[in-house]
Amino acid sequence: MRVALALSFICGYLWKNQGILCFDLISHESMSDIPVEVQQLIVDHIKAQSRKSSTVVLCHTSGLLVSDASCQVCTHNKFEEYLSRKSVNLISVLPSVGAVRRALKKDVNDSFSFEAVFACHHSVDILGVCTDLLGRLGTDCKYIQEVNFLVKIPGDTLRKYETISYSVLFKSDCDGNVRIRWKKPTEQYDEMMFPKHVLSNNNVSSILNMPGGPLACHSKKRNGCFDFEGGQNNESLSFKPGNHAKNYQAKLSEFLRLSQMIVGESPTGAVQIRKRINWRLLKNSEVVERSVLFCRHLEHSQLCQFANYLTKSSMNFYFSSRTTIVIDVSGIDASVLVRLMHYAEVPVPTSEIQGAFSISIRNVEGYAGDRDLLDSRVCFGRIGALNSYPLQIKCKELGGLLSFPAERSAVGTLLQREIFWFQFPKCYLYQRGSVC
Repeated sequence: MRVALALSFICGYLWKNQGILCFDLISHESMSDIPVEVQQLIVDHIKAQSRKSSTVVLCHTSGLLVSDASCQVCTHNKFEEYLSRKSVNLISVLPSVGAVRRALKKDVNDSFSFEAVFACHHSVDILGVCTDLLGRLGTDCKYIQEVNFLVKIPGDTLRKYETISYSVLFKSDCDGNVRIRWKKPTEQYDEMMFPKHVLSNNNVSSILNMPGGPLACHSKKRNGCFDFEGGQNNESLSFKPGNHAKNYQAKLSEFLRLSQMIVGESPTGAVQIRKRINWRLLKNSEVVERSVLFCRHLEHSQLCQFANYLTKSSMNFYFSSRTTIVIDVSGIDASVLVRLMHYAEVPVPTSEIQGAFSISIRNVEGYAGDRDLLDSRVCFGRIGALNSYPLQIKCKELGGLLSFPAERSAVGTLLQREIFWFQFPKCYLYQRGSVC
């Protein structure tokens, strides 16, 4: 029912504001501003990797870089020439995203294989790099075969902060299962952001300031939740289990619900939460799923209202950037979200450059080739292209066959028995007399 309430709020908001979900394209510095030492650092790590055939690396200032016979360095204007040669490994270092996407579309009917090196913030995890790639490439992520951690780039070189370079292997014959090798996170927190007035609530203060309590171990430093509202009216809190970790999750959930209730009473404000994922202890059978909305075309006031609706709906979400929302909604729930938008005649973007996306991460384990890396399998794509489909049933035509709890009714039992991998619907539209 929490999902049902959330989806109703979302659809109501989007219908009212004619919201459009679209890409949050990442802005980049001019290609000519990339320092030579950054390019050389990346080239050196590429040279250190063993490859079966000769390698051609495309850079922005090739004349100033040191190379050898095993790794030839050229400028980016040689891209199309070397792409047609099947006997070389082609790697493009910090290319224009537009150039990469044009190449993918141009050679869609031909066999191709090449790598591109991108950079992102040093703190991102596997989920973060997937979000970064979706923001850059959108539906062209279907051509990604592998993503590999490459090298850390010091601060005050490429950016003021420390960044990470990573290589992406594009192939024309991908099967949709992306292999990602990424660094193990050093320290993980449950991160939240909410309006400052929440801390003045007596119940909130008692939970946070309880001597030796489960949430006593917390920090107010800046975290992974982005302050999309601006104005410095929000407070960041990061939690991790302390000595009393036994009741940690229960108290954190209580604190989250209380914060959402306080903020939900006002027409503005939002409670963001970025839940800690213990990548080191994930079992092979466990799956991490998130939905990503790129809301570039929403005005600031619309974005604030949308976040407020998500908070009222008790949805777990956070902003990874000013217009990118990561929601803890997965699988069939995400498909239901899109279908409800269609029912409400909301113009949901379905073109190749727009859309709401789903990320599914599984089989996370240590990488045998490097003990500092994690090896995982990832599927990501537009929600409208998921293999699961929501089903609508008119309750009034079922008579007494549908009772509650619905999954134990005659209809629910039949559907679960007859349909393989059936997940019972979680959204009930009472006003329309239907279950979807």
